[in-house]
Amino acid sequence: MGMLDVAIASIEAKEKNRAVAAEEFTRKQAILSELGPRLWAKFRAVLKSECEKRHQYFTFRVGQILCAEVVCRNRRALQMEYLAASQRIAFRIMAEDADDFIGTYRIGLDDNEVAAIFEAGGMILPSATYVAEELLTLLLSSS
Repeated sequence: MGMLDVAIASIEAKEKNRAVAAEEFTRKQAILSELGPRLWAKFRAVLKSECEKRHQYFTFRVGQILCAEVVCRNRRALQMEYLAASQRIAFRIMAEDADDFIGTYRIGLDDNEVAAIFEAGGMILPSATYVAEELLTLLLSSS
């Protein structure tokens, strides 16, 4: 095999790898488009449950299906929105006397292709309950 054949084989291999990667990405996006909203709904239900357990501190409110809000007795509020197009949960903790604290979590697939919540750095978070408790702790401790 000559140099030209080697160069052509290299180009063809790269194109095949790109096509396989594109197929894999499309397949995973299809899975996420089905599982992402389910995980959001589960997270919202867990957050509501955590607020109801601690009703003396938190009031859970639902806006549209993709939004939720928690109001804390310290007059701070946590607003969240599920962004289906980017598979993100965006949140903002607001207070009258301080700057807003804004962040996001990403919904992705773990190694077993199960929907999971990831922190901004890419680490998989243990559960929807963990994320709910983390956000409520931030909301409460921001006083």
